[in-house]
Amino acid sequence: MYKHLTLVLFALILFSCQNNSFDYKVIQYKGTDSLNANETKEVKFNEIGLVKSEIYRGYKTDVANGTSDVNTTYLYNDTLLIETLNHYPNNPKGICCDSSKTEFFYNSIKQLEKRKHYNYQKRLKKNIEFKDVITSEDYEPEPTWKLSAELEFKYNDKGQKTERHSPIIHWDSQNRFLWEYYDDGKIKQEKSLDHNRIIWIKDYEYNDNGYHYTLTWYDYHGKPKKTMSEYFGRLYEFLVDSNGNEIEEKVTNGNGNVISRKITEYNKNGKIKKTVVLDKNNIPSMTHIYQYK
Repeated sequence: MYKHLTLVLFALILFSCQNNSFDYKVIQYKGTDSLNANETKEVKFNEIGLVKSEIYRGYKTDVANGTSDVNTTYLYNDTLLIETLNHYPNNPKGICCDSSKTEFFYNSIKQLEKRKHYNYQKRLKKNIEFKDVITSEDYEPEPTWKLSAELEFKYNDKGQKTERHSPIIHWDSQNRFLWEYYDDGKIKQEKSLDHNRIIWIKDYEYNDNGYHYTLTWYDYHGKPKKTMSEYFGRLYEFLVDSNGNEIEEKVTNGNGNVISRKITEYNKNGKIKKTVVLDKNNIPSMTHIYQYK
């Protein structure tokens, strides 16, 4: 569910930057099988062009990765996002969580200062966790909201985000991220850490046609995982058009072999029209068609 949050926040920023204030749907099909296309995503905007709701049903970014089926509602104070509410309709009601929410807090200059994540589910009764066998009778009768992560953000004197840290409670081991920037404000490096232990590093470089970054994973001792040939030194390249829109993403491994490509087409209004993910053999694996109202 938290990967979903990252994905929807990225989409909100992307479409706001494109001045996209129109509702749209995404039609998806696997490979070249357009006859079996399905609607997998629907996004609606409010009167000032901010995302107000999203619905995902079977949405996949590629063959191997996707998003949980979820209904998300966005709540604002003026233009500041203050809360998102997620409902997972296919999760079984009762013990498993079928809802989550995120609260956003800002400083005096409207920079995101803190983010709190909660899940909604039934909890184990006190001292039950020490039993050998746990049954449905060992849970409280009613679900409750509980904090699952609390993220804090820091910025430099230029207003650039430099750290995201969750020192007390977090949903996985990657609880800290650090960012460095070039003099022109572009991202130079991004680090993912478990407190102070490096998990991976992205190193960014830019040119006239776009940018790329190299992703390197590290072992528990802080050494690059060179034995992970498929992941070590993975290179992500992005090409942009004259309007600054990303038109191609290419991923290669440390040996220079292409893993995948993603082609993005735009309509005359500068909105995304179609994306096609191609596999290592340059064969389409996943297509998304955007339909605007």
